[in-house]
Amino acid sequence: MNKIKFVVCDREERYVERLTEHFKRKQGIPFEVLAFTEEEAFWRFEEKNKVEFLMIESEMANGERLKNFQGCVVILSEETVKSEMLQYHMIGKYQSCDQIFGEMMRIYYEQGQQEGRVDRPMRLLKKETQLFAVYSPVKRCGKTGFALTLGQILAEERPTLYLNLETIAGFAPDGKMEGEGDISDLIYLFRQDRSNFLYQLGRITKKIRDLDYIPAGIGWDLARVKTEEWIEMVKEIFQYSTYEVMILDFDENVGDLPLFLSFCTRIFMPILEEETAKRKVTQYEELIQRSRNTEIFEKTEKIKLPVFTECDPERLYFGKMGEFVRRILGEKEKSSGRIF
Repeated sequence: MNKIKFVVCDREERYVERLTEHFKRKQGIPFEVLAFTEEEAFWRFEEKNKVEFLMIESEMANGERLKNFQGCVVILSEETVKSEMLQYHMIGKYQSCDQIFGEMMRIYYEQGQQEGRVDRPMRLLKKETQLFAVYSPVKRCGKTGFALTLGQILAEERPTLYLNLETIAGFAPDGKMEGEGDISDLIYLFRQDRSNFLYQLGRITKKIRDLDYIPAGIGWDLARVKTEEWIEMVKEIFQYSTYEVMILDFDENVGDLPLFLSFCTRIFMPILEEETAKRKVTQYEELIQRSRNTEIFEKTEKIKLPVFTECDPERLYFGKMGEFVRRILGEKEKSSGRIF
């Protein structure tokens, strides 16, 4: 498929490189980001190519040429802007790359809606997609630390997204800034407008190394989301984004737990040796037997995690947890000829 072309024009070479590199690392959205530091070079390119979105430095913007431009225009503004440019959307040039990206996505889709252009991305054909669940009936077993480390390592090879669906996740590597979205916002957007959903996903996504993640929500509203909705949202992400791997970190509050687990490709279950933990696992297995979703057992790998004290995901990656995850992935690769 032809990717949507997004162009950044700015005379500061280092600025353009930093910004476009950040955009390219947003793995979920199927668009191509191009950079130009010379105005004439861009217009020569534009004569032969369809550019959907142009973000251009105010001093480089040419009013006469922009009149004939068919795509969405945003002016990268500093303190002063030429009066003829005030008719276009503005984004402050010197702010975080994430803030610029979020504004860019919002403007692009809002203008598309105003123009009656609801161009939902095309489905992407992929050889394989894989959905990993990290779940345990045992609490305080290191589940989230393992899931984040697994995600970082898998993301080195394939585009990977981590979603934490717990009501109280205790997971916020950077905290959440005002105005940013989280997993609660994502499910709301999915319900409201699927044609806009993928762009909103890209706006909310953050990164830990190569791994994309959505900030976790805090609130009981997640417990009221139907399991079927989570499954539909996962399907939507796989069909229309570039993600090939997703990792779901959840607890019993997802609703129909057996249904959700049976939908996943592989399940990792951290366990502990103490007696109460063993009884919880036994009770969980009895419930799965009653649900008649016994194929879940074939997909499940029980794991005993190493003792760790790190909370920071990157420190987990470089520490004992990272060594543990690489070992179990390596063992699986040797036994099957590939990583999962």
